Amino acid sequence: MGKVIGYTNKTKKGRKGSSAGKSVSVSPTNSSTAERLGNIRDLVAAWSEEDINLHKLLLLELMDKEEFAQAKIVAQHLTDLQPEEPYAWYLRGVALLELSDPQQAELCLLKSMEIQGTDAADCYQMSRVRLLQGNLEGAGDWCRRALELDPEKTALHWLLMKIHSFQGDIDNAIAVGKEVLPNISDASDKVTTRLKLAKLFLYRSAFGKAEEEMREAMKLQPNNAEIWSMLGHCLSRQHKTEETLNAFQRAVEIDPDDPNSLYNLADAFLGLDQPDKAVNPLLRAVQLRHDYSLAHYDLSLAYLTMKKYEESEMAARAALRDDPAMEYQRTNLGMGATENLGLALMNQGRLEEAEACFRRNLQLFTNTYFNLGLTLFRAKRFGDALKNFQRALELKPEDPEFHNLLGQSYAELGQPEEAERSLRRAIAIDPKYAMGYYDLGVILVEREDRRGAALESFQHALKLDPDLTWAYYCIACLHAVAG
Repeated sequence: MGKVIGYTNKTKKGRKGSSAGKSVSVSPTNSSTAERLGNIRDLVAAWSEEDINLHKLLLLELMDKEEFAQAKIVAQHLTDLQPEEPYAWYLRGVALLELSDPQQAELCLLKSMEIQGTDAADCYQMSRVRLLQGNLEGAGDWCRRALELDPEKTALHWLLMKIHSFQGDIDNAIAVGKEVLPNISDASDKVTTRLKLAKLFLYRSAFGKAEEEMREAMKLQPNNAEIWSMLGHCLSRQHKTEETLNAFQRAVEIDPDDPNSLYNLADAFLGLDQPDKAVNPLLRAVQLRHDYSLAHYDLSLAYLTMKKYEESEMAARAALRDDPAMEYQRTNLGMGATENLGLALMNQGRLEEAEACFRRNLQLFTNTYFNLGLTLFRAKRFGDALKNFQRALELKPEDPEFHNLLGQSYAELGQPEEAERSLRRAIAIDPKYAMGYYDLGVILVEREDRRGAALESFQHALKLDPDLTWAYYCIACLHAVAG
């Protein structure tokens, strides 16, 4: 029976004597009672060797089909029937790993290694366990150990590249790919490696080197639509407009039923201000994938540019179908589609509906204005901070924290009356806003004739929040000044 590396079965070699450092004793998942074990032994006696082999074949078939939930059940049955069968434990571990249960997967993999030692496939899967657990150092250790046992296995080099990239070590990830590339004989594996290298170069914005890797891959697989699409994106980032369009067109010629390729082609046409040419591939894309929000969005943009406002409205609504109020996505896509919908409605004379769309978009900028104001305030650019707090309040006039920071900005700009007015507005909106009372006191204490009011504010802040340490300090200072 075969080991699963990258979901490819291969002939299993004997592994006796190559234990994983220290032998670890691991109990089976869901430990059995003595009575249950007795029942299992009776059951095993009723199973012929042929029956068990058929069971194993079923397990391998389920693993090949990536039906891991069923594979886990069959593997567990096999480990109950044959608790000393290492490969059943191994496959059970892999199935659990694919079902995102790294803890239980690790127990099964360690049990397999305890029975029959450790080989590269075990180390590979243990590396994936550590990766899923977020232990990048452990993942790297297991992966390097796998490579020591089987340095010619390309999938192991790919995994190490992935680990390095997760660690942010792009240079080492590239070095691993470059080192293994000359030793790869399989054309498909060469292509995969070059595309992985291309993505790493793209990550570093080394577009020329990324393009080189893609074109080398293309020599081996000239009719691979994925490569042409990747090349199109790479060329687009180099602002090679015509070449980008040609690459996406070639991808569509190779695979005319791929929604992503159709979308890429249409997006390139939109970039060239040719919305009429973008419409057909976009319509085809949304026919193939009804929930393709990006394609619906581009379609709304194309129709809007062509002044086909009703069609633009329909496409924009389709883009927002799953989240019309943008409660969840809060994305540029959602904002863009809402903008297009508003424009389409405006140009049909449906002004109230259009206004609602634009106001919905504006709400998403409220926190941006406030956070920008807070940043500028901390940078002591109080005038600029004030403007951004005012913009935030225009969009969300009943937020006490916005009024608070507006008041503090006025105070820093030497406008105490405006500052007090803003702070009093903050505590009027939220009478339990302890920090509002404290900050009001801080502003009032600067004016000798308002120190009585400042004392009241500090005392009220402490009633609301007895842990507000600075309020005690301010009260003590006021009493000291008063003598």
